[in-house]
Amino acid sequence: MFRSTTRPMRVLVPVFCVKKVGQSSPSPCDTNTITVTFTPTTTLQQNATVTILGLTGALATSGSIGISDPVAGLSHLLFSNSSLGPSGFANWDNVTKALTLVVLRDIDYSSDYVIAFTIRNPSAGQSAATVQIAASNIR
Repeated sequence: MFRSTTRPMRVLVPVFCVKKVGQSSPSPCDTNTITVTFTPTTTLQQNATVTILGLTGALATSGSIGISDPVAGLSHLLFSNSSLGPSGFANWDNVTKALTLVVLRDIDYSSDYVIAFTIRNPSAGQSAATVQIAASNIR
């Protein structure tokens, strides 16, 4: 009997096997560094996008936002806010509360990528957000 992974033309859906999101501060109105770790199960090719969604209440000006790698690596230099933009930036949408990273060069599957960015917390208390990480423009 064949296992389901060996059946002809069965293709698995690309996912992130690791998706972690943390914060530096839970205090109202405080500057908060959001740290995101993700590990794709497939190579993300140049111009693919990674979107971090659901950051309810986060406040930042829409547009280009700087990203860093808090573990002293170079993950942040693999991404930009556009396909022709400078490395180390992403695009923040303050209406949808989403951060979009454009992949500047192919990145390997099964490797951890860590990025961080800074937002401001809302003035009122709230429950933890349900954050999602998604990829698109995968070839």
